[in-house]
Amino acid sequence: MSGLKPAPGYPSRPAEPRPAGRVWAAMNAHVTILLGIGILVAVIFAASSIRLARDRTASAAVQVVGASGLVMVVLAHLAETFRWLPAMGWGRPDSVGHYLDLVSAIMGVTLLLLGYLAGALHRH
Repeated sequence: MSGLKPAPGYPSRPAEPRPAGRVWAAMNAHVTILLGIGILVAVIFAASSIRLARDRTASAAVQVVGASGLVMVVLAHLAETFRWLPAMGWGRPDSVGHYLDLVSAIMGVTLLLLGYLAGALHRH
C-alpha cells in the first residue's frame, strides 16, 4: 500500500480541518433555527390572510399587516445570514438594516396582537 501514489491533482495526504468549519456549523444551526421560525411566521401570515378573506374587518386587516411585519423580520435575518444587500449594514448597530429589522419586529408583534385582540373582543 505504501507504494501507491495519489492520482495527479489529488493531495498526498488528507487536508487539515479548516477553522471555517466551525463557522459553517454555526451558520447551519442559524439557518435551521431561521427556517423553523420562518415556517411559523408563514403559518401565522396564512392564517391571518384567511381570516381577512373570510371576515373582511379592520381587525383582520391590522392582523395581516402585523403578520407582514414578522415576514419582514424573517427576510431581514435571511439577508443578514446570506449577506444579501450588504449596503444595508445587516448586523451592525446604527445601520439601516438594524432599524428596519427593529421597526418591523415592533410593528409586527404590536399590530398582530392588536388585530387578534380586537377580533376576539368583537366576536364576544
